[in-house]
Amino acid sequence: MEYISSPLYKSMESGTCYASFVSDWLCTYNPYSVPNYLEFGGALTAVGLILAVYQLRKPKWDIVLAMRPFWQRWAFIFIGVLGLLLVLVKVVVVSVIGYHTLPVTNPVIFDILAYIAFILSPLSLIIFAEKSHNLYNEINARRFYEVVVIEVSTSDEKRQLASLVVLLDNFERICKALKTANRQSEEYKSAVALFDVVLSEESIVEYLTVKKLNSLFYIFSLVEQYGITSHSVNVGIPSLIRSLLLNEKSFAYKHRSNEGISMSLNIYDQIFKSPKLISGFNFFGYPAIKYSWRGA
Repeated sequence: MEYISSPLYKSMESGTCYASFVSDWLCTYNPYSVPNYLEFGGALTAVGLILAVYQLRKPKWDIVLAMRPFWQRWAFIFIGVLGLLLVLVKVVVVSVIGYHTLPVTNPVIFDILAYIAFILSPLSLIIFAEKSHNLYNEINARRFYEVVVIEVSTSDEKRQLASLVVLLDNFERICKALKTANRQSEEYKSAVALFDVVLSEESIVEYLTVKKLNSLFYIFSLVEQYGITSHSVNVGIPSLIRSLLLNEKSFAYKHRSNEGISMSLNIYDQIFKSPKLISGFNFFGYPAIKYSWRGA
């Protein structure tokens, strides 16, 4: 057989093939007839497609990635470059230096590892960018607040709404921070700021009270569940109440008129029949009513 007389096979017999304990396939082959499954040009094309996926990202991806640690934010780049380097190493070592220098003597292994890297790269982007729950924590609280405020303050409605989605995905953790975190900690201070700064922003308030009944219901249910009162937050929740009471397009008015989706959830009962909410906030005084009247 041709491969038995090859220098590579002889070097394997002498003990220089380090991967034989895994599989003989890694060593017993003819190096001059190994198929080239992935060329350098193909690897560059794969990296280009990965970057194209990144260019088509949604606003939510930008927001979530901005909140994540550096290595998670750019993991897809690191893994994609690793795949490119594997192909490059295979080309250089096999073509220039020689097969005998490889610890694993079958260069197809480099193709396989590169394929795995090119698959993992976009997957890591999707996983780290799409998963927006549990981003708010003691370590990440300040960064979370800063990113949300920056996005809410833009004039781009899509980015504003994407930031609200991320905020609501972490709203329960924010409420927990108000109840359990140390009042001097960044986690507590950022939670207060998210309530009073973001939830009092006019565009967010109008969107919640006019278009997102389920999100509004969710906010008030968690505020009631965790016993949050005006002693902790005294702007955001009253701003929502103000809009419900004074904005004729709000769900409160629509529910009173028996209109549309407002009938699916009773926002009146959720708010005004809750002893915790009634005792925790002054819905008919400052700042819920007088605050809005002064700003009119």
